[in-house]
Amino acid sequence: MQRLDAITAQTRLLGREGLDTAEQVAQFLARTQGQIEAVEQQRSSIYNKLRRCSDPEEQKALKARRDGCTQQLSQLRKDRKNAQIILDQTPERVQYIDCELALRQGFEPMEKTKRRQIQR
Repeated sequence: MQRLDAITAQTRLLGREGLDTAEQVAQFLARTQGQIEAVEQQRSSIYNKLRRCSDPEEQKALKARRDGCTQQLSQLRKDRKNAQIILDQTPERVQYIDCELALRQGFEPMEKTKRRQIQR
């Protein structure tokens, strides 16, 4: 079941981002890494402000921003992980697809004939 969930998540990522080739996935991976670094830096800045803040209302707002950054990081990391798995398994999947196509081309279905047997 976990394997199916992983494949579903990878397929959704490809569809959501419109990724068709391995090069596009690699570019997405680099772009995602840059976004992760930017959000981590932003979250670190929020943590620093939170340590120095003494106003309870401002602390609430900072914590909400921090939690938003954490959720965003979580999604970005999942996307990065799925993209990396896609890149790692692409040659293996291409080989399976080629094998499947070769088997289908060599497979000739048997013709079904109806035979009536008359018993007397």
